[in-house]
Amino acid sequence: MAFVRQGRYGLFRVFVGVSAVSSLFLALFILTSSQIPSRIFPQTVFRQPQAEVSRQSLQKRDQHNQDENRVSVSGSTTREVTTRKEFEKENDSEEKRGLEKEKDLENKGRLKQEKDSDKVSPKTPVPTVLRENSQNSSASKEEKLSKPEDKSTEPENKPPEPKVKSGSQKKAKKANLQKSTETATPTTLTTTPQVKNGTFWVTVRPGGRMGNHLFMYASLLGIAARNNLTHSPFFPKTALTGSFNLNYHNASRSTRNFTVMGEKFFGSYDSRFERLPKKNVVFAGYLQSWKYFHHIRSTIFREFRFKDGIRRKALTLIEKAVKVKGKVNATRVGVHVRRSDMLNRAVLQSGFKSPPVSFYKKAASYFREKYSDVIFIIVTDGPGWCNENLASDDVVVADKAGPETHLALLTLCDHVISSVGTFGWWGGYLSGGDVVYYKHQIIPMTFRARNIAHADYFLPNWVGIGD
Repeated sequence: MAFVRQGRYGLFRVFVGVSAVSSLFLALFILTSSQIPSRIFPQTVFRQPQAEVSRQSLQKRDQHNQDENRVSVSGSTTREVTTRKEFEKENDSEEKRGLEKEKDLENKGRLKQEKDSDKVSPKTPVPTVLRENSQNSSASKEEKLSKPEDKSTEPENKPPEPKVKSGSQKKAKKANLQKSTETATPTTLTTTPQVKNGTFWVTVRPGGRMGNHLFMYASLLGIAARNNLTHSPFFPKTALTGSFNLNYHNASRSTRNFTVMGEKFFGSYDSRFERLPKKNVVFAGYLQSWKYFHHIRSTIFREFRFKDGIRRKALTLIEKAVKVKGKVNATRVGVHVRRSDMLNRAVLQSGFKSPPVSFYKKAASYFREKYSDVIFIIVTDGPGWCNENLASDDVVVADKAGPETHLALLTLCDHVISSVGTFGWWGGYLSGGDVVYYKHQIIPMTFRARNIAHADYFLPNWVGIGD
């Protein structure tokens, strides 16, 4: 039994020893197999994995890949580098070919620049791309020459080579460009009130009749201009559109959510309108002061030019009047005589006073003394009273016509005599000549006296005459 046991232990020892030796040989084989060139053994068995390449080989391979992205080598093919010696040889050859390519490109670039600068034909214009490239700095040129582009890796970064077009091709292209420009759709403005280019819309609530509307429209433009809002005012639909070609009339815009800004007195200048809030604003009031718009009077005269049909009617009335009196070349003075509503008790109580006959006679004497040959053409709603009280050899009462025609007649005269109200006021202002007004038309201690400031309502160069 003891012998058997010893035999078993002996075999076990032998097995352990053999296993240890086998493990040692296997370990040595694995350690030495990594140094055996892969070309000795079949690559399917002993091919080196990418992770087992040395750190120095990885660095040179990365550098090689970067160089391949920058330098294009024509005719070269990509092949696997298996050993350190072959990699170094290939890298050296690549660098040599890159330097040779760089020198060739540099020489070609210099020759091309000399040809472009010395031999530019006057019949063949230099392309725009070449002219732009010739204006670049020398540093950018050297950088471009030292780094030729790789067509295989960066085709989208290389600009196409410019082509020199013939004269006929250029003319055809220019004609097509002009044609496309002429047929372009014009820009249209929106009709919705909104902030535009940092400005706001401003408008007014119209009220009263023609003279009141003229004040509102003119003051709207003047206030907008003073607040640098030249393109933002718009005027609602009124009877003015039938008499004038207004540029700032628009009936489709809504004033919902607009800030309402009222005036303190309807016949006085309110300096608050010089600084509007940064909002869409609608003015509530009559705004009857020349100070609101006199700084843009050229614009006002252009806006309040009557339509041709109305002007022709007014000129016909003037021609008929001068022929009746035989004063074709005389100085024409338009006279506004307002009678009917000025005799109303309610109007008198509000503060208006109709001028007496003495005023008109004094005003006529003013012009007779100033001008040698004068004719007075009266527009009025009371022709009977005028024929009875103002008849003279140089006075003519114009035929009946619409208010727009009579106002146009006043503006076409050389000078104006204004009785009372906004209608005669605008006849004098738009005439551009001398204006004589009735200075006692506002009764003291009345509603109108509290609202109308004399200096704000009448221009300083106008002449006021009393009873």
